[in-house]
Amino acid sequence: MSKIKILDLANKLGVERKELLSKAQEFGIPAKSITKTLSDAEVLKLENFYKKSDTSEVGEKEERESEIKASETTKIPKKKESKFSLLSSRKPEKNKPKMLKKQPNEKPPKLKKMSAKQAGALVVGGVGFLILSNVVLFGLMASGYRPTQKIIHEELSATQKASGNGLDLQAKNYLDGFVQTYFTFPEDEKEQETAVKDINAYFVQNLPVISQGIQRTPSKFEGAVMMSLADNEATYKVTYSAGEVTTKEVKKGKDTTKQNVVKYHDETNLFTIPYQKVGSAYYISDEPYFSSVPDLQATENQVPIKTWSDSGKTSDSVKKDLDKFTKSLF
Repeated sequence: MSKIKILDLANKLGVERKELLSKAQEFGIPAKSITKTLSDAEVLKLENFYKKSDTSEVGEKEERESEIKASETTKIPKKKESKFSLLSSRKPEKNKPKMLKKQPNEKPPKLKKMSAKQAGALVVGGVGFLILSNVVLFGLMASGYRPTQKIIHEELSATQKASGNGLDLQAKNYLDGFVQTYFTFPEDEKEQETAVKDINAYFVQNLPVISQGIQRTPSKFEGAVMMSLADNEATYKVTYSAGEVTTKEVKKGKDTTKQNVVKYHDETNLFTIPYQKVGSAYYISDEPYFSSVPDLQATENQVPIKTWSDSGKTSDSVKKDLDKFTKSLF
């Protein structure tokens, strides 16, 4: 007989693998998993056990069937009830639904209950997380942190807010592309020629200044924010890396050659673009120009001073301010 594993023997005998493993351990077979290979003697032990159990089950079944047949043959015939019997007036009982019986090995499902300690820890953890997130948020705001991104934002000017007119989104999208193209100027001379053609395409016609030729220096676009958008003019706050070209001598063997070196530094300026709309299309009507960025932060002298009263009588406006401050903390 060839050697066989417990899992293969279980399939052969038609029993569960875990059951066969536990039975093998009862017989003293050193098996720790169902992949254990059995010897011929061990296989015979297990096969004989399950063959005996099968024959005993068959015998018990035959005994039960013979008992049922014997009880049916020895039944005492029922007496016919009298027509005048009180029992005959009873109506036969209707078939009642049978109650489901619980199996002997069946256990009711256990519901997982949370202990008071676990619930308390969960509440404390949630409160701690809220407090920590508020502390981090206030710390970042106090340090002047702002998320850096290369997205061009849109803002309504004061005149547009007063008139109720919204932004011309088509003009904004057109001008956004021009700003990014204008401030992306490569170092390589061949790539510069392509960049100049891309910029001049926005002007459609050759302006006098363009025809004279403008000496551009390399630059890298970082980001821009639209400050205002009028019918024929738009202003952006642009951040970019401006390149400064210098030359240095480089030795190649006995000869020396001059090589351009570009050093970059960050710049932030207001960039105003004159433009015109023709039907549903746009073009840049004149050379854009730069201006310095105004300081939008109010000084201490410009801010009105609030005084807090120490008396028990607090005005309604002060109470509202205190309520807002308290709500902002929590």
